[in-house]
Amino acid sequence: CKRHSKRFSQVMGHLPFFLCSVLFRVMSYAFIWIYLWDYSFIPLTVSFFANLVIGYNQQTDMKMKKKMKNIQKKIKKHFKENQEEYKHRRIELAVWLSSFIGIFIPCCYSQQLEDKIVKKLGNKPDILKGLDEVRQSFQNKVLKRQELAGTLINLVSSVIIFIMVNFTYYKYPPNKLTNFSFNIYFYVVITLGIMCLIFTLLDFDALKLFGLDHIETETKTKISFDEPNGPLISLPTTDTGRFIEKKNSKCVQMVVSVFLSLMVFTPIVIGGFCSHHYTLPEGYAVLVPDPAASDNQLYMIMVKVYPVNSGTEEDLVGSFIKCTKYFTAPSLSNSRLVVYADLSIPECEKHLIDKAGFEAKMRKRSNKDVLLIAENWNNRSSSSFPFMTYNEKTDTFTDKSMAHLKSFDDIPILSFNQKDKESFEMHGFTSNQEIRIAMKDIPDLLKPDSLLLSVECDDTECIHIDTELELDGSQVFLGCDSEPKRNINVTISCNDRGKNCTEFDRFKKTHSQETSESCRKKVLTPSYFGDIVALKCKGKSDPKIWNKKNDLLLCQDESRNEGMSSKTCCTENRTTIYAKKGCKDPKKNHCEHGWGSWSGWNSQEDNLVRDRSRFCFKDKACTYLETEYWKLAEDDRDARADCGRDDIFNKHECIDF
Repeated sequence: CKRHSKRFSQVMGHLPFFLCSVLFRVMSYAFIWIYLWDYSFIPLTVSFFANLVIGYNQQTDMKMKKKMKNIQKKIKKHFKENQEEYKHRRIELAVWLSSFIGIFIPCCYSQQLEDKIVKKLGNKPDILKGLDEVRQSFQNKVLKRQELAGTLINLVSSVIIFIMVNFTYYKYPPNKLTNFSFNIYFYVVITLGIMCLIFTLLDFDALKLFGLDHIETETKTKISFDEPNGPLISLPTTDTGRFIEKKNSKCVQMVVSVFLSLMVFTPIVIGGFCSHHYTLPEGYAVLVPDPAASDNQLYMIMVKVYPVNSGTEEDLVGSFIKCTKYFTAPSLSNSRLVVYADLSIPECEKHLIDKAGFEAKMRKRSNKDVLLIAENWNNRSSSSFPFMTYNEKTDTFTDKSMAHLKSFDDIPILSFNQKDKESFEMHGFTSNQEIRIAMKDIPDLLKPDSLLLSVECDDTECIHIDTELELDGSQVFLGCDSEPKRNINVTISCNDRGKNCTEFDRFKKTHSQETSESCRKKVLTPSYFGDIVALKCKGKSDPKIWNKKNDLLLCQDESRNEGMSSKTCCTENRTTIYAKKGCKDPKKNHCEHGWGSWSGWNSQEDNLVRDRSRFCFKDKACTYLETEYWKLAEDDRDARADCGRDDIFNKHECIDF
């Protein structure tokens, strides 16, 4: 029972250290392997030889040898008293095997006594106790020194990697860690290493910190006196010494051990939380050669981009312009421009390192543009954006500073890897070509309402509301989400550091079996590789709205057939509601949360009025259209048009609108 109690205490006490050591070794060796690569054998070899030195050095410990010699004498004496033969065997320690295993987890193997010898020493607990103490002392010293050496070697290696990645131009193999996630990972590794050192200094037993470890003490010799009747001298009797254990509640030990074990995971949890919530948003630069999909084909070339400054969380759309033209042209478009800066072009580099000229140009443009940098260096995946420019011919960083780009937060500045430049430029660039900047993860980026999945629609095309029609790609129809759409063949390619985006490939695999029935009774499989996808209409000037002239809003034949050629009712806000004849109680509001987005304003300069509209698709039989009229030059409703007139409003008042 005592032995089981002792083992339980040891398991509970050593569990937090074991978890900490395993986590630290695995994470630190992964860190070393990824960033040192060919040089990773150095810390491994140093750890192995350090363990060898520790093992052989402990074998020569004179104090331990003296104790073992005394115990061997007692064992021989005991066997001699019982007239039994005893053959002394040297205890095998397997130093080389322990040293190799010790690279990954502290290990000290020592051969135990044979069972038959232990049984014969059963009535000599002091000898067995002495053997256990010597063996445990030897193991503790070896394990403690192995852990200290291994932890310190890995900590030093991790610190060296941190310095080389952040403060030098060390060329390490590319990987998926950004600079922020790299630093978070480093801090987690360092924290785990420090925790392991603390557990090691406590002799691996975390319960010792709270006085809950297993403790055995030896009783003092008890002396009593036998006092018989008569004048005889009292004679003392002596009891032999015994070992007693200090009782600790197993339940308390387990609770404390589990709590400390969970605390070991705290650095990982905090690191994951910080990485998830505080990492600058990564995104994608999407080149759309033909945003209007004139041949009903929409190609999108995506590259993963990383913020250089504080970045942006907004989705942006702008027209492509080369860096050299942007800084030298006498006049530019008033719309947002995406300045493509290829750092391999000396002329472009010259404009970017000119801090005063760069900032003056951005202020002149009202800070509405976006700078997209094509990097010309490699092996910098986990490093921050460099302070200096890079010379491809000499394969070194120069003394020309572009550090001001990292602190200039008035415009979004993004960059993408050198290996993605070829795929991004594959189809060439045309004047005013559209580039979309989407700062979202792939699942959010490919949602049906995403800015990415949108296409320009001709504002002279009427909107079809008959769900039974077969439409080609140029025709516009109303989708189930109450948005005007076109059926387009969509092909998307995505690159990140010279390879396919793993997030995009993962999305296609996980969604390959998903299907969704459209309003037009077609099943769409959004694999985005030449398949037909219903894309939301967007305007040319503002991608977040769609444009249609009101007199051409609905296709006339369908509008008459469905009963939407005449108004249904007027809302409290004096907007006009039209409803299909299949709607039950058309004057009642059945679209509180189902309205689509408003169109852009359509100006009727002859009448000094402007209008805009939106839809609500309830089901195949019922669709609502809402139109409002405002004065052309004033922020006020037009009282002369439709429901703005009192006589029309009083006659056609809606219910609950």
